[in-house]
Amino acid sequence: MSEEASPGDIVCPQWNEQDRRFRARHYGAYVRKCRVCGSEVAVSRGKKKLADAEGLQFICEQCELIERAR
Repeated sequence: MSEEASPGDIVCPQWNEQDRRFRARHYGAYVRKCRVCGSEVAVSRGKKKLADAEGLQFICEQCELIERAR
């Protein structure tokens, strides 16, 4: 991991094309990169709008758990 998570980051689940929850046409989910590790995460419309408005970035759940453990 090249960077640490900051308190302003938005935590999102990792993207999985096979999981019905993340089908873009069903929930309007977006795929973005985790700021820490670069893996793809699923982002809802609401979270995307919030991030765009406030300049926040996304991190995956795994990176957030690692940061909590430190």
